[in-house]
Amino acid sequence: MDENNRFRPTLEEGKRLGALVGRYVRLELVDKLSQLLGVVVLVGVLLVFGSVVLFCLSMFCVRKVAELTGDEALSYALVGAVLLILMAIVALLKRELIVRPLVRKLMGIFFKEDIPAKS
Repeated sequence: MDENNRFRPTLEEGKRLGALVGRYVRLELVDKLSQLLGVVVLVGVLLVFGSVVLFCLSMFCVRKVAELTGDEALSYALVGAVLLILMAIVALLKRELIVRPLVRKLMGIFFKEDIPAKS
């Protein structure tokens, strides 16, 4: 029995340490998820505003091309063709334009080292 009483403070400290480590892991998880959610919301807002801007610019281009060609249907076709070519370029360069920056950002969020800067 004397052995159990001798190790009891060590066991209590181990339990407290385990609880603190669990709490730290939960805090880190909340921090990383909030950063990830912030990025997702930012991308969503930028996509919405970018779509509106793209629509307005394409309508402006349609009107200007219609003034030059004199045919509104032709101007819609030309602007649509240009946008289709841009979409094809983005699809072909998907890895360089979308996947790699996304992976780099996620790696920065989830795997950054918390090493204090040397002074």
